[in-house]
Amino acid sequence: MSNEIKIHVNDNDLPGMFNLANYASVTAQESYLRLFKWNLIIMVIVAFISIFIDGKESSFATPIGLLLVISLIITAIIRITKKERVWFDGRAVAESIKTISWKYMVGSDIFPITMLSSECDKKFIVEISKVLAERKDLAKDLGTYSDIQPQITAKMREIRSLQCNERKEVYLNCRIREQKNWYSKKSRLNRDAETRWFLLVFVSQGLALALVFLHSSWPIVPLGGTGIFSTLVTAFLAWLQVKQHQGLSQSYGLAAQELSIIEDLIIHITTDEQLSEYVSNAENAISREHTMWVARRDN
Repeated sequence: MSNEIKIHVNDNDLPGMFNLANYASVTAQESYLRLFKWNLIIMVIVAFISIFIDGKESSFATPIGLLLVISLIITAIIRITKKERVWFDGRAVAESIKTISWKYMVGSDIFPITMLSSECDKKFIVEISKVLAERKDLAKDLGTYSDIQPQITAKMREIRSLQCNERKEVYLNCRIREQKNWYSKKSRLNRDAETRWFLLVFVSQGLALALVFLHSSWPIVPLGGTGIFSTLVTAFLAWLQVKQHQGLSQSYGLAAQELSIIEDLIIHITTDEQLSEYVSNAENAISREHTMWVARRDN
């Protein structure tokens, strides 16, 4: 491969609609997970305070009531704002636009390098419109952010104007390798996170069981702590469910392996037609992982 082409493609080089959808997805995800996390924290605090009440009059009853009201409000906010929908839909739109953009830049699929520039640009805009039409509910969320980036950027046009071998090198470095490394990193992070959370679940269950045994041998040992640890177990499992570390670790790992195999095949590409087919297959592999992610989240 030639070492002369030193082009780097970042998010700002992609269509403005990609950045809008990506920003909407990221901010919605952060908001949803923050609300969900605080709801779990409140439940754990309530369980801890409840130990001191033990069915009798206590000054702790009022703060518990306030905490439960706050939890109820948070639950209502999660339900009404539907941040998880914006998170999923925004990610689906962003990744679809990224795939279309790379096909445009490299000259693949419905954007052959022989197509007239004006015709190709029109086709690209039509394809983006189709992606947005599939997620109509997202339109009002995207409209809340400023869009100053064009849909076809100068970097996209620059890459499309390169020779076949140059476009091949850009695609290898800026798409295949970057995406493969991202999948590998995310797979490791999710695997490690899953291990940590399950360890916390195991320790909490063990402590709850230990308190039961201690109480059976020494009744003076209160059983109230079992409620806290049981609540912690529930909270940790709920967090694992919403984060889906195990499923993500596996799917990201498989995607990284598939891209690693695809990467090795690029050395055989010598023509625009071969490059077009190669890019189409590679993007299908990337889209397959994301489609599975969206399906799991929707369920």
